[in-house]
Amino acid sequence: MGLKGTFSLSFWLMALQEFVSGNNLFTADVYSILKTSENLIVSPFAIQLVIAFAASGARNKTVQEMATALHLPYHPRDTETAWKTLLPTLIKPDHYHLNLLTKMYLHKNLNVKKEFRTNGKRIFQADTELVNFANPADVAKSINEGVRKQTGEKIQSLVDGNVLTRDTKVVLLSTAFFKSGWLKPFQFIESQDFYKTAVEVIKVEMMEITGQFNYFESDSIGAKLVELRFDDESLAMIVVLPDKVSSDIALIEAHLYEVYLANSFTPQMVKVSLPKFKIESLIDFKPILQYLGMAKAFTSEAELDGIFQSKTEAFFDLVMQKCVINVDQRGLDMEPIRDLNEKTSINSISVPTAQKFFTADRPFMFFIRSKDLVIMTGKVVAPVT
Repeated sequence: MGLKGTFSLSFWLMALQEFVSGNNLFTADVYSILKTSENLIVSPFAIQLVIAFAASGARNKTVQEMATALHLPYHPRDTETAWKTLLPTLIKPDHYHLNLLTKMYLHKNLNVKKEFRTNGKRIFQADTELVNFANPADVAKSINEGVRKQTGEKIQSLVDGNVLTRDTKVVLLSTAFFKSGWLKPFQFIESQDFYKTAVEVIKVEMMEITGQFNYFESDSIGAKLVELRFDDESLAMIVVLPDKVSSDIALIEAHLYEVYLANSFTPQMVKVSLPKFKIESLIDFKPILQYLGMAKAFTSEAELDGIFQSKTEAFFDLVMQKCVINVDQRGLDMEPIRDLNEKTSINSISVPTAQKFFTADRPFMFFIRSKDLVIMTGKVVAPVT
């Protein structure tokens, strides 16, 4: 490899490392701002994707604010390099299914540059569509029909006519869900107690498996962490559990960046008990992004010269995301078990002796990552199936 090739590889690695570091920071920012006491699933990664797409057409202070708020690489070229590298590695339909809908809806009277639409598809796998916002209810219906089709009916709706108006010009939409089997499927067992608080107890369907998993206990975070790998071993769900039933999950949430960077795992024989759960979250990202400093893009001062052919006062009216996750003994969003004989009793199989016990019978955090890149994150306060 010549000097030029070495320099290109070094540049590529630096851009990728900067992007991954920014992904962790933005994920921590979003989670901490949401501060919900309810079940949550969110993909800051997918929001970075749709905003990076939009930012490719922004200029001057507008694009600077967008990059800073989302911890994207300062230079747009570095952001594009990262996305062109990452997306093909994350979309592996033969191994798992990561469904990301990234789309911009614009008023039909706006003259959108062909180059912006072409690059959006080529670099960010993003689509644009011109619509007539003079009929908000019709546009909402069309958007939701498209979402249902794109997600294979996993997500039924994303917007309603109430969030759109006749004055709406530009809407950014994002959906995300993930489908994959566990590398080591769980065994199904009977219902068990789940402590929403130290005194409030509900019954949940608990899964269980004993095997070798990457595991560690962190005194600084005040939690146990276990890594549950999927069929494609480059991806895993990390579950973060407070040390004690009486421990508040907020103690973990005070160390988010440390949580997302967790890498001190060692292989151990662990008995893992995890409830089945299903979560669907709809999040309005506009106030979150404004809080993080992305201001001009939502005003008539937005500099979007790379999107439109001519000068316009159009700006981003709305940024919405819906994510879903469905966790059971087979994996994420796998086909339901119809044969009751497949619900194996833990007493009917040979179980190895565990060195550690990871019993998620209280609120916990989780996140899905590919190596160091966090794709989705959330928490379970009260498991629902």
